[in-house]
Amino acid sequence: VRPRRSGPRPPAAALAAAARAERTGVGERAAARPCPSQRRGLIAGLYAAIATGPFYGFSVYSLSLKAQCGLSQSALSNINTIPYGLGVFSPLIGAIGRPLGARGALFVGGLLVAVALVAQFILATHCHGAVRSAAPILLVLCSCLTYIGLQFVTSVAFPVPVLFWPINRSQVTAAVKSFVGLGGAAVAQSYRLLYGTPSEDPVALRCMLLWAG
Repeated sequence: VRPRRSGPRPPAAALAAAARAERTGVGERAAARPCPSQRRGLIAGLYAAIATGPFYGFSVYSLSLKAQCGLSQSALSNINTIPYGLGVFSPLIGAIGRPLGARGALFVGGLLVAVALVAQFILATHCHGAVRSAAPILLVLCSCLTYIGLQFVTSVAFPVPVLFWPINRSQVTAAVKSFVGLGGAAVAQSYRLLYGTPSEDPVALRCMLLWAG
């Protein structure tokens, strides 16, 4: 025969409240001490965000691109502005990248960005004859391909760290987005340290290779 309880049985509401308090305590301890997966998720998002700033570094090699390809100012501006019109397709790009997973989307995005920037470099350094006449259109197409690749990268870089830091989602999102501009500044300053002040010299085109890397 089971012995009777000495006191009254706690109500179901009290048991539920105790369970919630226990879960809350675990969540607070987890927030105070980030686990390794949380750190890796944040670092991966920050590193991926650095690669999303090629358009911020356009001014570094734009003078050289204009001189080597014989572009007008309006044609040069189109290279850095028309791709933003593809922003309306960002949800579609995100939907395409979702079945690939985080690693697959980052790989596809990084590959597209690298291929597009290297193609731009080859076009600018071999801009003669028929290539020179078609350069304004070809460079815009390469720039659009770069933008599409960046959308694949940002579809992972921004939301994934938030999944690991749900309590600090605003701070994590702000930190990741700040690395987009910081990445552009870091690559631009790296170019200046390696090659000096940007000019119309073809050497400035190597900044595209820094971004592709």
